Amino acid sequence: VESYDVDLKEQKVTVKGNVQPDAVLQTVSKTGKKTSFWEEGEKAHA
Repeated sequence: VESYDVDLKEQKVTVKGNVQPDAVLQTVSKTGKKTSFWEEGEKAHA
């Protein structure tokens, strides 16, 4: 992971770096929050 950004307003976390996307999603899913992938440039839906 090179960097990450937490956007509380959009309820979105962006992770950047050389990571396995499925591993990141699985780890974040352990928080009990809804998780999903989104394409770069896609507007998050609240």
